[in-house]
Amino acid sequence: MTPGNEHEINSLTGLLDGSEDMLFADSAYSSQKIRDWMDENDIKDRVQRKGYRNRKLSPEDRARNVEIGVTRGRVEAIFGHMKRLWAWQDQGSWG
Repeated sequence: MTPGNEHEINSLTGLLDGSEDMLFADSAYSSQKIRDWMDENDIKDRVQRKGYRNRKLSPEDRARNVEIGVTRGRVEAIFGHMKRLWAWQDQGSWG
């Protein structure tokens, strides 16, 4: 858990222990610092790329993002389902 007023990219490396094989993440985690850290820890980069105002994503980067997004979408769906169950339980509807 991290404080709500702190951006996750500043605490990402502290949340991981380096034993991970790969890191799937959205483009908010796309930075050279994170890529360097993954290289140092032999973690495969599955962080989606982001475009910038004067440098749009290449077709290859867009295709890469879609491929990563398929896996991320499946994981996010599980977390969304768990969140809905907890919300339902908090409302007193849980048996």
